[in-house]
Amino acid sequence: MDLFPNSVPSIINLSGDPSAYMEPWRNWLYRHSRLPWILPHAIRRFSGLDKKNITIFTAPRFPVWLAQMLRHRFLEEHFPSPQFLMSSVRFHFGQPSTIDEVENDRLFFLSLGMNPKTRACATYWIQELLEYSAILNRPIHFIPLIYLWNRSPARPRCHPLFGSLIHRHNNVISTGYPLIIEPGITMNIPTPTGIRRTSLAAWNQESRVIVGDKKVPIQKTISIIQSEPSLEQLLKTYELQGKDTLPTLRSRVAAYVREIAADYNHRSPWIWEKVMGSYLKRSFLSVDFDQDGLDQLRILLRRRQRVILIPSHRSHLDYILISYAIYKQGLACPLVAAGANLSFWPMGYFFRKTGAFFIRRTFRGLDIYPHVFRSYLWLILRKFQPVEFFIEGGRSRTGTLLPAKLGILSMILEAFNTGKLPDVQFVPLAVNYDRIPEEESYIRELRGLPKQKEKISSLMKSRHLLKKRFGNVCFAVGKPVSLAETMMGTEAGPEQKDRLGSTIMNQLRFTMPVTSPALVASVMMALPPNQSISTETIITQASDLLNLIRDRHPDAVIAGECIRADIDESVFRSAIARMVEFGNLTEGSVAGTFVINPQRRLQMDYLRNSIIGLLLAPALAVLDTEEWDPAMPPLSQVLCPGLHPIPTDIIRSEIRRCGELLPNWSKSRRELLAGSIRPMANLILAVSRQCRILSGDCRDFTMHEWHSLFREVVNAIGNDEYPETSSKIIESILFRVFRQIHNGRPDPIESD
Repeated sequence: MDLFPNSVPSIINLSGDPSAYMEPWRNWLYRHSRLPWILPHAIRRFSGLDKKNITIFTAPRFPVWLAQMLRHRFLEEHFPSPQFLMSSVRFHFGQPSTIDEVENDRLFFLSLGMNPKTRACATYWIQELLEYSAILNRPIHFIPLIYLWNRSPARPRCHPLFGSLIHRHNNVISTGYPLIIEPGITMNIPTPTGIRRTSLAAWNQESRVIVGDKKVPIQKTISIIQSEPSLEQLLKTYELQGKDTLPTLRSRVAAYVREIAADYNHRSPWIWEKVMGSYLKRSFLSVDFDQDGLDQLRILLRRRQRVILIPSHRSHLDYILISYAIYKQGLACPLVAAGANLSFWPMGYFFRKTGAFFIRRTFRGLDIYPHVFRSYLWLILRKFQPVEFFIEGGRSRTGTLLPAKLGILSMILEAFNTGKLPDVQFVPLAVNYDRIPEEESYIRELRGLPKQKEKISSLMKSRHLLKKRFGNVCFAVGKPVSLAETMMGTEAGPEQKDRLGSTIMNQLRFTMPVTSPALVASVMMALPPNQSISTETIITQASDLLNLIRDRHPDAVIAGECIRADIDESVFRSAIARMVEFGNLTEGSVAGTFVINPQRRLQMDYLRNSIIGLLLAPALAVLDTEEWDPAMPPLSQVLCPGLHPIPTDIIRSEIRRCGELLPNWSKSRRELLAGSIRPMANLILAVSRQCRILSGDCRDFTMHEWHSLFREVVNAIGNDEYPETSSKIIESILFRVFRQIHNGRPDPIESD
């Protein structure tokens, strides 16, 4: 006869005898309880707990040591802390076994159990809690509580208590979807078994969001890709054509996979976090993360949606900062598509360990490589770990968004059309800087010097950047774009990728955070060169631009500092002070006035261009009322999507809506908007007239002839004082745009 049953329902009092805390293991537990890292979304949930409700923190296993440690951690943060653990014990020594023996406590830890006998105890406690909730007439919240002592998706090889000691600086506390039951209101209350299963599923979902999918060894990845039916058929075709033997072709595939594939290690982001954390604190005044947007991203991942992150690309810091932000929010680090130019030693090794996979800049002249990369992309998209790639292809040297590169989108659409992917959520991300570390190299390239190749020597020469200050950084998450919804009603073809690319770029335009330095730069760049302006006028006009953006674009992301700008002018004064510190602004001849430093006009233009997409339609609406040669191409046709990747039909619709509101705008607002694009408009008008005078079109112009014509026009109209409109990059973009316009090429199909 078994005198001691294996599992007895018990309520364990975690407060215990105060003298018990003098025991050595309890002293260690108390010290260790200060270390677990509570994720930001969990902090908001813990701090918002309503003491009137009954709150049950659930987990598959809740050993007493873990419940004690979590209790102390909550007390350290001044959160409501459970005093009782509802569990099962092997030997029953007088702990209360019914909820009635607890005096009106409404916070509990509940172990859900992982074997038949402990599961029976869990369902017993859930039934007791439901009756307890009905008696008190209080809502009951079952909140999954996740405690992970590391971020590895593999099964732990040691006891969690020992693992917590080894990785004590990397423990994570999070919460999952709560299950809320309100007596008399909730219809079809689940059974205790159903509540237990729902809580376990929510616990597993949140754990998967934090640790990601299991790592696939490189040899297994190679074998999976080599056995891909389409690739296997291609290799056999090449063998029949006599290009090479099948074993040699397979070895080439293996070499390409090793060149491309990521080698993610769950410990690497923690190292990056330590390195980047110290660098960001030293070089930036603040790093503002979009908490609400990151919470929406977490919800998508909890629902097991396939997520592709689409960031803007302004600096090499983008992919490091985005991975850092996602890691700090307790999400699995994304697998990032990086250019093969970044695979140089030793940075390529570290990038690969943090989730980077590499892609060549061009597939021209390669027979097998594009098919290998497509197969690898399909392989990682079938997982439920985020994938990230930069749709612009390269970093923007002017601050504006670049046209979408559609190569990877074509591969994703092919997987969607063939049924390999049911749906994908494209999540736009944007990072806006007060000052980018690469500004010096960008200025050299804008003036016509060649781009320097990334290598270890260039990295060592950039050590001086570690000592510079770069102001604030603002990171934002935009509204997701569903692939299935965007492609609804369309047929497979080239139009699909144009539609998808324009939709994503248009959403990325609204995701770029509107910051106070960008607004101040927009005001200053609308003035003629060397014209000074008072601080009060800058603040007034910057506030007016902010209100215009809020009214015309409700979906636009406003930086946290600008949200309080209506009641606190110090936001803009601080931005002006930082721009004076960077050398972008200098004091005017009259006290209290400022003027743009002529030597740093390109840097100011870069800041302004971060939000120019939101101001372009109002500015064009103002310029349309001014005199414009009807024989010339419409200004919106040249600017969009040539210089700014905004769909043509969307920008025209926005111009019409702004034109209706134009009589209600003040004269200062109209002058400010028109001045922001008037130098570029004058240049485009002069170039258009010159092209028609010389040849009627620019179909047969060589690049050398275009360069001579462009420089002649710039000197003739005095645009040399506006280096932002006469840079080498603007010259090459206008050459491409005018060739398309004068050759009669239709506008690409755009999204609504």
